[in-house]
Amino acid sequence: MDALRTHRPRSEAQLVDLPVGRCLSVVDETMFQTPTNIAGGQAATVHRVRQLQLIHPLAGRGELAFFTMSTECLRDWEDYVAMMAEICKTIEWSDAGGHTTIGSVLEG
Repeated sequence: MDALRTHRPRSEAQLVDLPVGRCLSVVDETMFQTPTNIAGGQAATVHRVRQLQLIHPLAGRGELAFFTMSTECLRDWEDYVAMMAEICKTIEWSDAGGHTTIGSVLEG
């Protein structure tokens, strides 16, 4: 997590234990500004976007699984985090050789 703190110093990172194992949870908030158009018809607008990433290493495969959500609707952030937590509790990995519907889609 030291590398993460170096490259994304404003991020909040912590380890989270889920039924599928230990994951890294990272929350970032970004501010960006939409530019004015050339004719000057629109004032620049500042946007704040918050993002949650759950990063899970897939043991023995050398891969990572990312579960991510982002929103500009910060007033509902706690509700979104609660929904994401419930979704993440349902994640399951198939046994070696077994295929799930999502696994088939991801593998092509």
